[in-house]
Amino acid sequence: ALQMQGMRAVVEFRFAELRASEMLRDAQTEAQRIENAKQKYLAGWISQEEAANEVVGHAPDRAEPRVIDIVGGNDIVNWGLGDGDERSRERRR
Repeated sequence: ALQMQGMRAVVEFRFAELRASEMLRDAQTEAQRIENAKQKYLAGWISQEEAANEVVGHAPDRAEPRVIDIVGGNDIVNWGLGDGDERSRERRR
């Protein structure tokens, strides 16, 4: 307790959190939420739409996830262009 000009007062110091550590914590939390939703989707426990809602809070932008083949050879990337048209959905790099 302090005494200033005849009045008793309590001084309290508060320090703001370091923003860099906050950003790191937020990024780690988001990464874990994404990984959890992905694993639930891959296990068949939730749908693509449920996973999107869980992570970002709204429906997915596509009915199916984008596919990137990383098993060798040319990668097939499903860009999601023109749903239903296979030629526009898959491009080889």
